[in-house]
Amino acid sequence: MPDLEKLRRKNFFVLEALAYAAIVMVFVLLGLTLQRVVLLEHQEDQTTDLIRTQAEIAERVQEAINSKQLFARGLAGAISLRPDISESDFAKFCSKIKTEDPAVVNMAFVQDMIVTRVYPEEDNAKLLGRSLKGMPQQAAMLAEIERTGKAALEGPVPLLQGQQGFILREPVFLNSDDGLDDKYHGVASVVFLADRFIDEIRLSDFAGRYAVALQARSILGDVAMVYGDAQVFDLASETQELAFPSATWTLAVVPIAAPIKPLEMFGVIWGWIAVAMLSALTVASYLHRLRRENSYNIARLSAAISALPAGFVLFDRNDRLELCNESYKKIYGRAADAIVKGATLETILRATLKHGYFPDSIGREEEWMQLHLSRGDVKGEQFTVELENGRWLQIVERETPDGGRVAVLNDITEPLMSRKRAKIAEQLLRDAIDALPVGFWLFDKDDRLVMFNTVAGVKLPKQMRELTLGRELSELTQRRMEISDEIRLDGVQISDSAQAVEALRTETSDLEVRYDGNLWFKYYPAFPRWRVV
Repeated sequence: MPDLEKLRRKNFFVLEALAYAAIVMVFVLLGLTLQRVVLLEHQEDQTTDLIRTQAEIAERVQEAINSKQLFARGLAGAISLRPDISESDFAKFCSKIKTEDPAVVNMAFVQDMIVTRVYPEEDNAKLLGRSLKGMPQQAAMLAEIERTGKAALEGPVPLLQGQQGFILREPVFLNSDDGLDDKYHGVASVVFLADRFIDEIRLSDFAGRYAVALQARSILGDVAMVYGDAQVFDLASETQELAFPSATWTLAVVPIAAPIKPLEMFGVIWGWIAVAMLSALTVASYLHRLRRENSYNIARLSAAISALPAGFVLFDRNDRLELCNESYKKIYGRAADAIVKGATLETILRATLKHGYFPDSIGREEEWMQLHLSRGDVKGEQFTVELENGRWLQIVERETPDGGRVAVLNDITEPLMSRKRAKIAEQLLRDAIDALPVGFWLFDKDDRLVMFNTVAGVKLPKQMRELTLGRELSELTQRRMEISDEIRLDGVQISDSAQAVEALRTETSDLEVRYDGNLWFKYYPAFPRWRVV
């Protein structure tokens, strides 16, 4: 047979190992999940910040371009109202615009491809009267504006002033005499420097965090970088297009570095996971130790219960069998088939009644059943019952704290028979002593009368009362000496009754006493304290 204890220990070891592995796995999965959540939140925050930054840059660019478009429209409107505006009035009007926007360096009016007005004149005198027909890019743009009748933003382009900048052109129309179609008159232009424009939209605010790129596409299809590196567009996951007069600008924003994992948060997470996991493993270890001890104690208790010669049984609060030993089953013999875990006490008792196992239940089965199903004072916590085979059981029953009941069934047939035999032997001894032709007294260690026979109980002359149990040797003997006519101790006549009592105590002398004439009694002291008279 396999060693059950070793097998049990092996099973415990496997279960504990699986439990520890499950705990570690759960906490590792929890840590990975929390790490993933933190990473997603971090990435979401980065994405949100990126979108917010891109929207802020787009808004700044839009506002800056719109303000310059308003200047261009204002200039075009002024010329439309006064086609023959003088150089001084033109300069006065433009000076106000330039004061409001330091990025603007030049304003001009071009008519028939020739610069007819320019501001400031002292810085751009060489441009005044200059024909733009010899400049293909400029000429093509002016022709497109005349054809479409729409404003156009061009740039960044090399300016006639020698710098990079932008030209915002607004067509000028004069009201026709017939009031039907406005007449194209020329183009009002506002020129602003690229570097000042970049300073105006404050892209430096985002340096160190994001790489920003702006790309412009003109009405002619020309593409030029406004700001930044063209590679930013390859790295950007999304771009944003900005619509301007006859031009489209594309904005791209990417983080300067790859999304940084929040390593410090990961450290905190795994630190707490480690603490929690160690705590859980400690608790699990403690619980497993308690479980092992409990299992060991239960095994020991079960072994002890199984080894009991007496029957042992435990029922729950609903009188359903939870535990019993083999001795209990053997006691019930043919009814043992009903003794299974979960069986009710009533089911087991009815099985015994079916086989007539208890003689005192015959003829009053239901009354007997109700008595043995009851608890407490109704039937007592200790009682005896006789079995059909003549054997006797002493049943000791107690209630458990949870409302169940536990009982121990002892076979008391042999002790009971021994007591009966001892009682019969005692009675035979008493009868033999009572049949003696001489008187017999028996005293206990305290010299109190515990037994006497019929002869010893005969009432003597002058005796005032019957002989009774419990009287002391000294008092009984002294009284008898007092009513005597003569006392002889070892053949010598004495008169002191106390001397006679002492002689009986020493158990070494013969005492002869005469009552009422010639009625002699001889007292033989013997061990332990019985006297023959």
